[in-house]
Order: sequence, then C-alpha cells, then structure tokens
Amino acid sequence: MNRSLLFDLATGAFVAKHEDALFPGPGGTGKSHLAQAIGQAAIQQGYKVLTSNRPVEDWGKLLGDVAAVSSTLDRLLRHGHALECGPRSRRAKTAAPRIMTDQKEGGL
Repeated sequence: MNRSLLFDLATGAFVAKHEDALFPGPGGTGKSHLAQAIGQAAIQQGYKVLTSNRPVEDWGKLLGDVAAVSSTLDRLLRHGHALECGPRSRRAKTAAPRIMTDQKEGGL
C-alpha cells in the first residue's frame, strides 16, 4: 500500500481539488475502514462526505444508465487517486492457520 498517498489523502487536499479517492481490492483488505477514516478527516475539515462499497458491476443499475458507467469510471480514474488494497485479506491470512490447526485437532 502506498503509505505516502494514504497520508496525503488524509489531509483532505484532494477534496479541495475536486479529485476522488478510490480503494480497489478484494474483500477484507480494509477498504471500507480506510474510506471511513479519510472521510472522517475530511468531515473534520468541514467537507460533506458520501462513500460506497458497491462493486463496479452494480454501478449501471445504481446510476440507471449502464452506458454512463464507463465515462464515470474514466473521470473518476483520471481525476482521482487509487489506493490499491490487498492483495489478500488480513483476516484470511490469520484465519487460515487457525482453521488448519482446528481441523488437525478435530475442531472443524
């Protein structure tokens, strides 16, 4: 994860520049947590904040216009910052050894 971008986003400067912040990555990698933390920092600076955890595949239904999704994504990516999260869930990394131990001991 690009820590310097993360700390830069936390300043809220991207909001004043009318830019976006995107957190792509697999489930369980902390995307929602990061979005909420950065949103909270922006709120403390007086900005209004709306986040979404809907997958890109659902955007056509949500926007009511499937054709608009590609142009929306293009604008978001062109004027936005993408903080890639992942590749693997911390939860999955810590759960896997525990599950294997439980299976060996007859727990699962």
